[in-house]
Amino acid sequence: MGGVAALGAAIASSVPGVVTAHESAAGFVYTETNASGGNTVVAYTRAGDGSLTVIGSFASGGLGSGGGLGSQGAVTLAGDGRWLLAVNAGSNDISTFRVRGDGRLVRTDRTDAAGTDIQSA
Repeated sequence: MGGVAALGAAIASSVPGVVTAHESAAGFVYTETNASGGNTVVAYTRAGDGSLTVIGSFASGGLGSGGGLGSQGAVTLAGDGRWLLAVNAGSNDISTFRVRGDGRLVRTDRTDAAGTDIQSA
């Protein structure tokens, strides 16, 4: 695998907070910025060779913490890939997006997470 394809495969398979819409090589990949000034979900198309192309960025309506989340569950697909849930660590809530057929996202809800991250001693 060459440069961009190898990078795409590495992102899709090993970075916490990244979720793919299909197990096959082609499909969509989603991650979030976790920016403290406004969290966004970034969507990519993934070609059969693993290369990624940005589809767009979609505002979550919440705030990130400004750092790494260290969580593979920060972005999760549900309902057979029809819904995407994104954690907003800075505002302690979760954004729900409908996943369109073209991979783009439409935010439908934002719900209080009813808690904060608790570190074990």
